[in-house]
Amino acid sequence: MEQNSLYYPIMVNLHHHQCLVVGGGGIATRKVTGLLAGNASSVTVVAPHISEPLQELLLLQESLTWIPLMYNEALVEQFTIVFAATDQDELNHTITTDALNKGKLVCNVSAGEQGSFITPAIIREGQLTLAISTSGTSPALTKHLKCELEAQFAKPYADALQLMSRLRVDLERDNIDLTISARITEQALQEVLEVSPIEYEKWYRKLRQ
Repeated sequence: MEQNSLYYPIMVNLHHHQCLVVGGGGIATRKVTGLLAGNASSVTVVAPHISEPLQELLLLQESLTWIPLMYNEALVEQFTIVFAATDQDELNHTITTDALNKGKLVCNVSAGEQGSFITPAIIREGQLTLAISTSGTSPALTKHLKCELEAQFAKPYADALQLMSRLRVDLERDNIDLTISARITEQALQEVLEVSPIEYEKWYRKLRQ
C-alpha cells in the first residue's frame, strides 16, 4: 500500500482543541471557514495581513482571533491543531516541522504528506456531513466527487437523516421492544426518501402497525 493512502478518517470534536491557522490568504480563509463550520471553539490566525472574508469573520465570530505578526516557532506551543496555510512552501515546511517536533497535529496545505493529517472535501447539509478524500493523490477527482455527491445526495439524505433521527427518539420514548424497533427501523430505511417531514406522524403510526 502506498504511504500516502495510510490515512485514518476521524470526526474531531473541536471544542477540545485550540486551532492555529498560519496564513491570511484564500487557502487560510477556507481552512478557517471549515473550522468554524465544525463548531471550533477557538481559532487563531497568525499573519501580517488577512483577506477581506477573514476580516468580516472576525467581526462575526467570537471564537476567531487574529494575531497580526509574522510566524515564529514559539506561537505553536499553545495550540493542539496547526494549519500551515501560507502561500510559501518553504515557510509551510518550517511550520510543519516545528509543529511535529512539539507533538502537534499539523496540516501542510502545500505538501500534505509532510504533515500528520490532511483535510477531506466536505459537504454539510443540516446534520449530515459527507467527507470525500483521494488521500491527496487527485484533488481534481476529489472536487468532482464532491460536486456529484452534493448534487445527487446531500439534500435528500439530510432530510432523511432528520426523519430517522426523530424516529429513533420516538421509538425510545415509546419503549418499543428492541426487536420490533430494529424491524421498524429497517422498514423505515426502505421508505424514508419518499416521506416528507409533514407526513412524519402518519408514517410513524403506519410503521408501528
